Amino acid sequence: MPLIFTLPVSFSEGARAACAVTMLAGRGLVLLVAMMAVVIIGTPCAEAGPRSRFIDLPDMHARNGLVSIRDHMSFLRDDSGKLTAEDVILGTHDQAFVPVEPNLALGYTSDTVWIKVTLLYNKTDAGDLGLILLPVYVDDLQVFVPKVAQPRSRDDFEIIIRGDHHLDEQAGAANLFYWSRLDLPDASQATLYFRLQSTSSVNLRAMIATPAGMMYYAIFRTATVSGLLIISLLAIALSLLFWTQSKRRYFLSFALLMFSNAYVVGCGGGLLIVNSFNTGGQFNDIVTGMQTLLATFANIMFVRDYVQTKLNFPRLHRVFNIVLVLNALAFVTLFTERIPYFLVASPLYVATLLALLLLCGRNSVLFRRHRDLGRLTAFLASAIYAGFALLNVLVMVGGTDIIGLQEINYWIPMVPFTLLMLLSMIIRGRRLEEYKKATSALRQSRRAEHRALVMVNERTRELLGAKHTAEAALQAERQMQSEQLRFIDIVRHQYQTPLAVIRSCAATLTRTLPKRDTANLQRIGRIEAATADLVDVLQTSLERSRMQETTTVAKRSEVLVQEHFRKVVARAQSMHDSHCCHLDFHHIDQQDRAFFDEGMVAIALANLLDNAVKFSPDASDIQIDVTRQGQSLTVAVKDGGIGTPETERQMLTHRYARGSNAGNVSGSGLGLNIVAGLVKAHEGEFTLDSIEPQGTKAQFTLPHCFVR
Repeated sequence: MPLIFTLPVSFSEGARAACAVTMLAGRGLVLLVAMMAVVIIGTPCAEAGPRSRFIDLPDMHARNGLVSIRDHMSFLRDDSGKLTAEDVILGTHDQAFVPVEPNLALGYTSDTVWIKVTLLYNKTDAGDLGLILLPVYVDDLQVFVPKVAQPRSRDDFEIIIRGDHHLDEQAGAANLFYWSRLDLPDASQATLYFRLQSTSSVNLRAMIATPAGMMYYAIFRTATVSGLLIISLLAIALSLLFWTQSKRRYFLSFALLMFSNAYVVGCGGGLLIVNSFNTGGQFNDIVTGMQTLLATFANIMFVRDYVQTKLNFPRLHRVFNIVLVLNALAFVTLFTERIPYFLVASPLYVATLLALLLLCGRNSVLFRRHRDLGRLTAFLASAIYAGFALLNVLVMVGGTDIIGLQEINYWIPMVPFTLLMLLSMIIRGRRLEEYKKATSALRQSRRAEHRALVMVNERTRELLGAKHTAEAALQAERQMQSEQLRFIDIVRHQYQTPLAVIRSCAATLTRTLPKRDTANLQRIGRIEAATADLVDVLQTSLERSRMQETTTVAKRSEVLVQEHFRKVVARAQSMHDSHCCHLDFHHIDQQDRAFFDEGMVAIALANLLDNAVKFSPDASDIQIDVTRQGQSLTVAVKDGGIGTPETERQMLTHRYARGSNAGNVSGSGLGLNIVAGLVKAHEGEFTLDSIEPQGTKAQFTLPHCFVR
């Protein structure tokens, strides 16, 4: 049966800590190394002087009722395994016992080992004593307690049989330790003999205890086992929690490692040793033998995941894979005796030790590089366990147990390791949580950016579609306007010839008629004026169409203001005899000149006068005011017509728009639109207002007309 020892490792990269905390932790590390050096170097060896081979029982009360046989025993190794109790106790072999310095550590062996210890006591100290034996998974243990002061045969000894291969001789279920009542003879001293036979590394811990000492040890043992189990289970829970949040494999591997430690505690504490079923010890051998296999497997897996050997150390990763295969082979040896367990287990010990040393070196490099609390705790935990694992391997192969490792086993190193690992895990878990939050925020921002980009693309496609639709509509409108322009050109061309004939005939009649025939001359004058007006109307219509087809640009020229406006008003008056047009100038002299497009202004005013005549009653007056305001020229046309609804004034300047009160008055809805376009070409302003009690005031202002 193999002796199981834990090989825990460290992991995690904690959050950055304060400088003072890091310095304090560093000093603690130096102090710990110094203490270990003092313990190792200062431990007395066999040559330093023999220790007492006698246990003085009266001193037990000063030791809490407990005294260990560790420092007071001698041993005899039976290579043949044929020595009987008579040969060892009553024969000459009693003189062959060798003192144990400092502790019994023989490594893996199938030899039988005899141990003896001598007790010094008086009659009052010999009562109510007990013998505590560990570990509980030893194969075969016999304790020979003398019944008389001078035993002469085997019958003079009480034989106490313990071991998991003697279940039929022991009552009760699993125990934290073996305990037997110790009845000493009525004498001043007695020698106890222990016969130990095991297929694992020889390991025996025994104590002499009073009832109070036994109670103290039972409480201590129970508290220790329970505390270690609680710590291990807490570490498992935290590891699984961090693993579910981050999906990092080393958290899962560390949970497996903590489970293996809990398994070791259960076996070492006797919680997993079945004493209530007569299995012949084979079942218990398998249960305890799985400790080493589970521990080595958990250690190798954790080191692989934490150090990322596949990425950073490919060759070592392949070696670890071979070790895992060897671990599976060792599991098979638990069920068969054809392959010696130690031949398979020894490479596992060495490989696990190398893995721990690699992890310790890795944590040391990370701590020197980053100098934070998480890496410091990881380095401390890995250094503690790597050191104890090294000493344990030495003991397993028969080396000297220089610090009493067999006495403390994994109890002492597991406590600081687990606590340091819990701290390191919490720090690393917090950092991973912060990283997860930052990653989640970045992922959300990228998703939002993607959604915004999709919306922009969709909107861009919509705008491009609207643009193409608008361009198609504009092209169709331009084509229609081109058709209108061609139609007007045709009409003007068709009218020019008859108009020219009419004007020519009128001119001939004027020359042939006598001057005294004033009535006919007046009629011919009206014909000529009407013909000129018709020509102007055709020209104006052509200009309107051209302005609607292309962008209107004002061609400013110097114009005599009064002369220009008098001509336009006179022409309109001659065409509309039913109304009386009154033209007034304000702040404009006879010779004042202004800069504007003469044709555009004439068309604009003619359109306003046409609207005033159409929407006002016959025989009504139309007032035209031309005013100079600084460098601007303002033209206002006032009528006494139907007026303009306030809500429709902005709309009336749109193409084909007509007022709701227009009724049956003919019109195309283009006049005011043309006026607004001509004024806009001069960068001016056009407005419509109603006049009380009735009428409309149409006004446009042309800036920068009077330039000095």
